[in-house]
Amino acid sequence: MEVIFCLLINLLVSCVDSVRVHYLHWNSTNPIFRIDNTDHIMDVNQGNLPWEYDQLNIICPAYQRGTRHTDSAEKYIIYNVSKEEYDSCRISQNDPRVVAVCDKPDRELQFTITFRSFSPTPRGLEFRPGQDYYFISTSTRRDLHRRVGGSCSSNNMKVIFKVAKNREEKQPAINVPRSLSTSAPDLSSHHSRSDLTEEQYKDMVRPIEDVRSFHSGLDQITKERYDRDQNNVIKQEASTMSSTSRTIDSVFLVIICALTALFRAVRDH
Repeated sequence: MEVIFCLLINLLVSCVDSVRVHYLHWNSTNPIFRIDNTDHIMDVNQGNLPWEYDQLNIICPAYQRGTRHTDSAEKYIIYNVSKEEYDSCRISQNDPRVVAVCDKPDRELQFTITFRSFSPTPRGLEFRPGQDYYFISTSTRRDLHRRVGGSCSSNNMKVIFKVAKNREEKQPAINVPRSLSTSAPDLSSHHSRSDLTEEQYKDMVRPIEDVRSFHSGLDQITKERYDRDQNNVIKQEASTMSSTSRTIDSVFLVIICALTALFRAVRDH
């Protein structure tokens, strides 16, 4: 039982090591949102195998209990938008895709996103290799559901995720058909066969007499093996019969000796 538990632990550790985890603190003081740098462009799934995916932890703003933060608390709704919406800080979709809702500043909220190309849940986020994805928040301190401007315009709170292409691994060439020589004639059509010379035709087609001799050689080898096997069987049977006859003679001799001894014992009495 302990061995199985250790194997499971090692498997889980190896799976965790194979995935990079990114952390993003979604608040206005994070320097990632500064306009004068490019930290808001994040590369994910770089160098991963097809079944490995990076993860992102979005950490919402949190305040200590007892502090007054009713009006100054940062609350955000983070959306997954198009490039046009990203550039204009304007959400034009009627039903935009929500990534995270940071509306409880007195609690430590964290949202985890896995950058995989499929989602096990309906309307889940899917990230195709080689594509870019845009996250923005247009909320303000007084209007959580605002969809124009907001923190996207005032604090540049938007991020681009560039999903790397799948890494292609070269597989060894196994059972790959060999390419035919360009000089070899094409026998698929009657016209091509009629244009062949006698020497070319002999090179492409095995003569019947060669096939016959080839089979006759196999037949000869098979016949010799059969004769040899039969001789071995006969020798084994002869050896078994001779050993059996010697055994019978020995038993018969023992019986005669025993009867002779018994007869002498009766006569002496």
